[in-house]
Amino acid sequence: MTLPHRFHIAALTVLILGSLVAGRAQAQDAPCSHASCRAAQAVAPACRIYMEASTGRATFSHRALQGPVSFASRDQPEGCLRRGQAYALQGWRFNNRGGHKVQRLRLLQRAEQFDIAFEDGDGGDYIDGFAWLVPLPEGVPIRTVQARECRGRCRLTLPGVRATDTVVLTGFEVARVGGDGHVRELAIGPADFSGGQGIMPVTFRDDDFAFRATVQYAVLPRGMVSGHQRARSDYARQGLPNLLSGRYIHPDLQRPSGAGARMLRGFRMAFGNGGHFLEDVGIEPLPTAYMAWFQDNQPEVERRVPDDPFAWSVDWVSVR
Repeated sequence: MTLPHRFHIAALTVLILGSLVAGRAQAQDAPCSHASCRAAQAVAPACRIYMEASTGRATFSHRALQGPVSFASRDQPEGCLRRGQAYALQGWRFNNRGGHKVQRLRLLQRAEQFDIAFEDGDGGDYIDGFAWLVPLPEGVPIRTVQARECRGRCRLTLPGVRATDTVVLTGFEVARVGGDGHVRELAIGPADFSGGQGIMPVTFRDDDFAFRATVQYAVLPRGMVSGHQRARSDYARQGLPNLLSGRYIHPDLQRPSGAGARMLRGFRMAFGNGGHFLEDVGIEPLPTAYMAWFQDNQPEVERRVPDDPFAWSVDWVSVR
């Protein structure tokens, strides 16, 4: 697969960053015309990190994301990613340049590093991605729950979490067992307390296949949360208005979210006409909105008017 042009550095006003621990990444040539190279700026106090890998997966150290070593990765604004800091997700978006079946989708935090993956069965395709992160308060740990085999949907028990707690996402992974395939629906969270204990639902489906699930989360202090919010939309392609500029975004792909600090509680995307390859996937935070990406390959001019119907939703909390 032909690699994209190098990211236009001036447009981001950040230092050139990079150096991978594993899975050597490829540089981009400037300027990059591909939609994947453009993403919303971080909204304070969020930190946006950009990561790319030539093999479908990679591990990025804190040093790699902040050191002036290569073009492989970078944070924005400069220096926003802090050593030893744990983060909640404000948003995320991945792209694999052309659309592929999916075996693994991963965005996990570990000590001083981030692991990303967007792989099909052969694991040899270029990917890149963004994560928008909001610092967790000091002393709030990242917790992890896993399921070794799910079919369609899993309900992961959250030990010690009560109905009065606010649970936010810090990372996730879904991985098909036994090969790749199309995707019809992807959903994680929000936490459910209807059965008397905390449950994190995870959906990853097309036909009947087994998958593994990992969810990282944090429980916020009560005084930190100023409101729970949800946005949803059903997108259906309706002509191609205003495409000559290449900047048109169908209104069903974005929903107001308000300004300020936001942390994800959950998200869902589901095609309305069966399973598909995926090229773009994620929930991207705009300054006062969220925007959904869930589509296979399309020409650049039609990027934000996808040719398949899908429903999406995003749950988040506003924090003080």
